[in-house]
Amino acid sequence: MSFQRARTKDQIENRQDEILNAALELFDEMEYEAITLRMISDRTSLSRTTMYTYYKTKEEIFLDVIKREYLHWIDKLDTAFDSQESFNRQEYCKIITNTLYDNANLMRLFSIQQTIIEKNSSLEQLTSFKQETIGLFSTLEKGIRKTFSNASAENINLFEVHLMVYVLGYYPNTHPLQKQIQSMANAGMELPLLDAKGILYDGVYLLTSNL
Repeated sequence: MSFQRARTKDQIENRQDEILNAALELFDEMEYEAITLRMISDRTSLSRTTMYTYYKTKEEIFLDVIKREYLHWIDKLDTAFDSQESFNRQEYCKIITNTLYDNANLMRLFSIQQTIIEKNSSLEQLTSFKQETIGLFSTLEKGIRKTFSNASAENINLFEVHLMVYVLGYYPNTHPLQKQIQSMANAGMELPLLDAKGILYDGVYLLTSNL
């Protein structure tokens, strides 16, 4: 059977999803730097030439991977915050922690989002990414309003900024690479036992102190 060009919106989205799924599979198996466009193409039913009609660079692919994971996170937050009329501080922090910790792909992608992927993406694609994921902040605020009813707009904005700074640096500090572990051992440094989920919760909890 000859290869059929995608013509409808659904067909195009299916092709893009196939590419994103292939990229994410590879990301589960190796470091980002080792992944190539050829590897991604080989995991799909598309030729490299066809794949280039959707994505020109690896960064374009992974920016869309991050966007998809962001939107999944926003959906989970929305569902959780819509489940009841009010929350206490611990409940709010658990929602943030659980929805993040359960999405290991997003947490790992956070560690390279700004320094590698966004840096090497086009302004046009990066602008589109920001426009489509900006809903995260209104979703976070919805939960805050149900938990910290007296929180000021200024403190809500500060919390959202501080939260993103914290989570963007969380993964590499709680999931060291084998080389990093070995280097610490070689230097005579003892690697502490880390409760990664507990650290995430504690950080979120502390960040809510001014709400």
